[in-house]
Amino acid sequence: MTTNSSETNDETNETKNGLDSTRADWNLVNIPPEIFLQICSFLPASFIQQTLSQVCSVFQQRLDDPGWWKLRVHHQWPGKYPMIDIPDLSWVDVCVEREEIARRWRERPNRVERIHLVGHSTSVDTLHLMQDGSLLVSGGRDRSIILWKIDESLKAEEERRPILKQVLNAHQGWIWSIASRDNVICSASWDNKVTLWSMNEDMRRIVDFKCKAAALCVQFIDESLIAVGCYNKALCIFDRRAPPHPVRQLSFHRKPVLDLCHVGDALASTGEDAVVALWDIRADKPMSSLKLPQYSLCISYAEGHLVAGDKKGSIHLMDPSDGNLQLIKSFETGHERGIKNAMFSLGAIFTCSGDRSVRVFEPSERFGLLHKEQFDSEISDLDYCNSVLACSTTDHDIYILRPTAVDQSSSV
Repeated sequence: MTTNSSETNDETNETKNGLDSTRADWNLVNIPPEIFLQICSFLPASFIQQTLSQVCSVFQQRLDDPGWWKLRVHHQWPGKYPMIDIPDLSWVDVCVEREEIARRWRERPNRVERIHLVGHSTSVDTLHLMQDGSLLVSGGRDRSIILWKIDESLKAEEERRPILKQVLNAHQGWIWSIASRDNVICSASWDNKVTLWSMNEDMRRIVDFKCKAAALCVQFIDESLIAVGCYNKALCIFDRRAPPHPVRQLSFHRKPVLDLCHVGDALASTGEDAVVALWDIRADKPMSSLKLPQYSLCISYAEGHLVAGDKKGSIHLMDPSDGNLQLIKSFETGHERGIKNAMFSLGAIFTCSGDRSVRVFEPSERFGLLHKEQFDSEISDLDYCNSVLACSTTDHDIYILRPTAVDQSSSV
């Protein structure tokens, strides 16, 4: 049977015109989901989460797939991430945070402005960000405590002193550690005292606690109990309802207790004996401990990850789940001296060192360097909260480090 060529051409043209007509009716709502998601892969995660997903129910449904967000993260940053498994992890939030930090902190010249805060007269040894990074508390060797207001109006080129309150001679010794709970600030000093201050009452002194040795680190356990690590190797527990002496004194470390941090309902401590201990405060005993190659100057916990920075410049990642400390991996940071503080987030790991630098690393097994900021004097402390990064120096300076805006297209 022979086919008329003109009829075949007419049928082909009709089919082609039909497809063209169908394609002409395509839009972001009715295109195949896989094409829609492919388009979205070129858009910043923050725009997708905050804007595009709110346009209509179709967009929201397509973008509410944790698997797609997880693949997006691992496509950009291959390798095991997170380094410790986290139950019920929000991959949307993780992707937004990682992309934003990578966009803002990826190594480029002249991208980070330094907001210079001047108020102390000597080395600023401790910093503490509170209220989602809107307030900063600092303590130094001039024995003073300063409460600073941190907001977007601060400019690097201005000589501003956004001081809300300054307490002169708050202690008779160097102020070495600061913590807070709600509107109460706690300071620990080499004068063997720990003091509570009311932020709502113009930094009024609430109560003093007495230690038998220098108070090197402090953490709130709850609204009443405070844990203090001391130079005499003791971990003292104070009750603000029963000052001035400790209600309990725990012994485990063989050398001074250098830092403390919360790990859920537990408390982690690190000492000059190179031991990290995980404490059950209610039972007054350590649940587990871990000996590191070098002693750690700092310890911090977030999102299931416990990190310690040691005196040789290494970072040690530990898993404290189920009350059993396990060393997951140790990383070389490139710091030439001990790490004074290390802060973990799912977007980055921030470190500072006596080698005069602040560094930002990828929070994965790759541990790639995102940014290095070099200073003229030694960095004494660092804190990070809600995208606010603050550091202090031994030359009485405090800096808020703020990456300048870059093109959103560079985020993916």
